[in-house]
Amino acid sequence: MIDWKVLMRGFSLLELSMVLIILALIISGVIAGQTLLRSAELRRVMEDADAHRKNLYAFRTKFEAYPGDFARASDVWAAADGGTGSTTSCYNVDSRTLTNNRGTCNGNGDGYIFSPNPTAVGTESNIWYYSERFRAWQQLASAGMGGGRLAGRTLGANSWDVSIEQNVPRGPLENSYWQFAGTSFALTSDPHYFDTASAQNILWLGGALLSPEEAAQIDSKLDDGFPATGKVLSFKSSSSRQVNCTTTDEVSTARYDVFNTARICAGLNFVF
Repeated sequence: MIDWKVLMRGFSLLELSMVLIILALIISGVIAGQTLLRSAELRRVMEDADAHRKNLYAFRTKFEAYPGDFARASDVWAAADGGTGSTTSCYNVDSRTLTNNRGTCNGNGDGYIFSPNPTAVGTESNIWYYSERFRAWQQLASAGMGGGRLAGRTLGANSWDVSIEQNVPRGPLENSYWQFAGTSFALTSDPHYFDTASAQNILWLGGALLSPEEAAQIDSKLDDGFPATGKVLSFKSSSSRQVNCTTTDEVSTARYDVFNTARICAGLNFVF
């Protein structure tokens, strides 16, 4: 059996102090390293958002439409199902099964990357309703403007189900992804969104968990620093997607709850 009293007599106070100092330096180094890593990830969020928006504007300049919403997409890349590009059979095609990911489907050209069939709102099984947000990434890739080799459609049981690196690109934070959402539905009466009626589309960093302070840092560097106004928006404080990331649900008084250090903010909405 080890006699710890005898063992401890072998160390002087100075030696024990040195050990404690070394341990403190190691711990502080680990913490500093984690902080630097997190800072790099947050920079990637801003860089990714900026790159995606530039690609969107480049696509719109070239084709006079947003990707996904492009009503003549099948004229450029052919219809995914060999038909008109505007049928249910087209929206069911996984474009990764096509040569060079080239076949696609048309949007309705209303300016929103969301729904080629507005009458289908609320019909979960109708792939048309959510098709544009997935086809957008596939069409960006086909145009050589990012995106990636993605399915161009839902791959889950519901029309809105996302699959990272399968139908949406991976984001810079753990388990995060980028997704589009048209804002025609995101009004002040919506339980999740602040008033975005003046906006047209949203690029959402989904699946990410930010602290309110981190969200505020990103918002301040890219926009006005307020969660309910400008081009970078958070969800409402009462939203089930991120309770208490912001202080209130009122546009005029909402602020990021920077005193809450928990990662409770479900990403950010980048308006374009």
